[in-house]
Amino acid sequence: MCDVNPDGGVSEDSVTDLAATEGNQGSDSISTTRPKVPSTSNLCEAEDRLKMVRPCLAFMGNTTVLPLAVDLDGTLILTDMSRVTIRRVLLPRFWLFPWLLFLELTGKRARWKRILGRKLKFDPAELVYHEAFLEWLKEQKSTGREMILCTASEEFVAKKIAEHVGLFDDVMASDGVINLRMEAKGKALAERYGKGNFAYAGNSSHDLKTWPYAGEVIVVNASKSTLDALDDRPSIVFE
Repeated sequence: MCDVNPDGGVSEDSVTDLAATEGNQGSDSISTTRPKVPSTSNLCEAEDRLKMVRPCLAFMGNTTVLPLAVDLDGTLILTDMSRVTIRRVLLPRFWLFPWLLFLELTGKRARWKRILGRKLKFDPAELVYHEAFLEWLKEQKSTGREMILCTASEEFVAKKIAEHVGLFDDVMASDGVINLRMEAKGKALAERYGKGNFAYAGNSSHDLKTWPYAGEVIVVNASKSTLDALDDRPSIVFE
């Protein structure tokens, strides 16, 4: 069985928590260590209701050929680009923190993401990808399935990663005005494809607000609580 990520995802609920977390990392490198929970047993309890097919692919049900929207943080990659951005851009410029906090408290998260994201220097090859999910995406691409990267991460950052992966037809991301997460992401995808006319692959409790707009639910690297909230809706589950 594969290691399982907790449902931490992008802890966007508190910029101060992010900064504090990253400040304790003591490293300027992008983490190449896959986060772990104390035991895989919690998620593996899902095997009682999800038939095991192979390691890292926990369940394969009836799939579709709907256009596929793929989340980035915690789904395609096993890290969080907001955390990376705060560590590499904000912490060395700690005097900018009051400014960032002001934008956060005034509902302008997309704005600070854009400003900091444009200053972030990173190599997408450094990131840790969910290998089993990535291989499946390659299989889907070979069939001609339309795939887009759809993420709350900043657009510049997302496009750089999408270019490196080389599988996506387009990128939807936070653009300096709209923070593309949760229900906002679902509405944007529904506006593009129509409600129920796309598949969405995500990982966290934030995505519980996005999946209702999708016609196919794909779950990657999720916690047991997220799986439980979805009940029997997922067509595919990757650990």
